[in-house]
Amino acid sequence: MQRPVFADGHLLRTSDFVAEQNYHLAAVRRHNAALHIWGIAAGLEIALLDGDLVVKPGTAIDGFGRYVVLDAARGLDLRTYRIQGTDAVDVWAAYAQDRTESVGDGVDSVTDAARIEYTAARDDLDPRRPSGVPPADLVAGARRQDDVDPARRWPVYLGRVTFDRTRPDAEPEIDLDRRATIGLVGTTVATPDGFVWLELTEDADPAVEVHLPDGAGGTRTLLRVSADAGVELDATLTVDGELVLRGGSLTVLPGALAPAAAAPAEWSVSHAEDDVTHDLRVAMPAADDSVPNRLAVGAWRDGQFTPSLVIDGAGTLMVFGNLVVEGRLQATSVQEAQLSEEARAALAGGQTAGLLSLFNSIP
Repeated sequence: MQRPVFADGHLLRTSDFVAEQNYHLAAVRRHNAALHIWGIAAGLEIALLDGDLVVKPGTAIDGFGRYVVLDAARGLDLRTYRIQGTDAVDVWAAYAQDRTESVGDGVDSVTDAARIEYTAARDDLDPRRPSGVPPADLVAGARRQDDVDPARRWPVYLGRVTFDRTRPDAEPEIDLDRRATIGLVGTTVATPDGFVWLELTEDADPAVEVHLPDGAGGTRTLLRVSADAGVELDATLTVDGELVLRGGSLTVLPGALAPAAAAPAEWSVSHAEDDVTHDLRVAMPAADDSVPNRLAVGAWRDGQFTPSLVIDGAGTLMVFGNLVVEGRLQATSVQEAQLSEEARAALAGGQTAGLLSLFNSIP
């Protein structure tokens, strides 16, 4: 990058001032295009305003690092496409320059602006490869700052407008899903004192890592996301809402949670192990005499949860429904049931034969 060097006594020409401006323009554009991913920075949404299609004010950076600026809402004129019977139109914003001529012997001014463009919608649209941009520019982008010709095109995709030809009076559908938005280029995000808290690794297993100080002058990796290992979280996860597993399972490894001897303050599922056995523990908090704790397994019936199996904090197991045992049913101790006076009288009286015939009738 070349810039003029001024000194006392030198004659300044118009070309010297133009070269000075071009140097700064090229520097800013190289920064924008090399350190950022081009796209929409703010605004530029397609919307209906009082029944008219408009593009809202906003700013984008194109692939050459130029500012694409729309200071006020701009109406969309899609009448030609509607007359031609086109169902959908893609809307773009491209760099433009607005030149303002001076009054008297003043200096003209140039404003970075936006030109709104349209193309018939295509199913194979790639917002990151806008049509009309030479392949060499798509590859090189920011490195091609050999000139600052405003005619070099690099439109930024804003969205799609779709019409319902069967209902001419219906409002058009606006699709903003595939808009190309701005991003950053780099591998780390660091604090002013040099601590790296976000890192993108590019080794055999590319990953995103989030680091935080561990309080002892070291670094702790709290979160790591990679294609091979998936998501690894070394911290307590709190979810306000539902946690949904789609087509997978929940695996609890030993040592992943608090030690087995620790009494959890809340309801928990943990994997505890010793030299003899492994436990998958569903643990209740400490018993509260006023509100008993229960583990309930059931199903929704007629819009209500109906328990099928209930275990309370005292160890009582209740089965609501049929108990089918395929194997042995073994008890280490049996406590004799206490019969009511009515039951004792029935067994001791003349109704015993009737009760026995009832049991004998069961196949």
